[in-house]
Amino acid sequence: CVLPFVGAIVAIICGHLARSEIRNSSPDQRQEGDGMAVAGLVLGYVQLAFCLLAIVVLVGVLFFGFALWGWH
Repeated sequence: CVLPFVGAIVAIICGHLARSEIRNSSPDQRQEGDGMAVAGLVLGYVQLAFCLLAIVVLVGVLFFGFALWGWH
């Protein structure tokens, strides 16, 4: 909760590792969980996009917001 950017990176890495492991498993011992791995990837990328958007908005407000209000 404190560092959502780190959680997003972890979700993306773990999702890619899980999908790679599922694809590389032998056909007679096929592993399940590809849907969960895809869900982790999607949620990780969405969280990462929200974090980057929040940073852009914050920087925009800090630099351009003060100029709009006449603060120098």
